[in-house]
Amino acid sequence: MIYKQFLDALEKSGVKKIETVGQEFDHNLHEAVMQTPTNEYPDHTIINELQGGYMLDDRVLRAALVNVAVNE
Repeated sequence: MIYKQFLDALEKSGVKKIETVGQEFDHNLHEAVMQTPTNEYPDHTIINELQGGYMLDDRVLRAALVNVAVNE
């Protein structure tokens, strides 16, 4: 309950979590720390989030660390 109140307070002040899994890689929002060769996903699609990222209004507070699909 306290965790939800904390997240609500952050959201009211303009802090948002950066969407990752299933999104196309954007170097402005994401930091690719892994690349996985696969044909199951389109090229440059995020397949796993390793660490969440956050934005304050339109400014990146912390980029999301992600695993990106690379077609073979």
